[in-house]
Amino acid sequence: MSQIEQLSSVKGKPMILHEGYIYTVERTTKTKSIFQCKNRDCKGVCRRLLLTLHITCDDDQYNYSSRSWVNNCFLPESIMTDFETGTIKSVKDMLSNILHKGYLFHFSQAVCRQVQSKGLTTKYNADEVFRLNVKQLIALAFAPLDQIITGFDLICDQFDNGADDLLEYFEKTCIETDRKKPQFDHRIWNIHDRVVATVPRPNNSVEGWHNAFADRVALSHPTIVKLGEKIRREQSKCQVDMTKILQSHDIKTKKACYR
Repeated sequence: MSQIEQLSSVKGKPMILHEGYIYTVERTTKTKSIFQCKNRDCKGVCRRLLLTLHITCDDDQYNYSSRSWVNNCFLPESIMTDFETGTIKSVKDMLSNILHKGYLFHFSQAVCRQVQSKGLTTKYNADEVFRLNVKQLIALAFAPLDQIITGFDLICDQFDNGADDLLEYFEKTCIETDRKKPQFDHRIWNIHDRVVATVPRPNNSVEGWHNAFADRVALSHPTIVKLGEKIRREQSKCQVDMTKILQSHDIKTKKACYR
């Protein structure tokens, strides 16, 4: 018998995972809730009785192949990436119910590159007020979601006319205009919720692991056999470290001069 798992969306709505297919609530009656496949062109349906919470699914109604390897093996609470539009689209298509965030570093770098491309580098280096205003644009990433537009308007009033191109870029890309939504949704580049939850904002831990692993491999282009052996050793080391952490033991690391 296949396993049926009950999930919740980012907004707290009930969902069902079955055979790699995700179901969302279509309607609820007095006796049952009816879930329809997330792909609206598919006729797959699940029914959950409200009294007994028993769930049944129609297995013969699918008209596309599931991504069970994603749904069953990879269900993170959130995912962080850069701001490549192709990456964002892929995450939205394959992990649509996962909270997606962009790196603060890449967000700030994008603003700084626009300062350079608009010919404002000299002004940024010489004018302390202008430099502070640019940093305040970046700091909007820390503002609550419902205060972003108000904060942007207040910051715009502090710029002189020489920064119109920069503000126009930021408004079209990250805020919104009267007729068009921004290129990057507020929820992607804003990290206020991560600050409140005290979870990582950058990917420093991943970069640190990658550098350490590259040193262990010690070759720019290793053979598949050598790389596989290094990966197996790394997996073994991670499992040992995780066991020690769960047992409240400290993980001993080598001094920097011996790494």
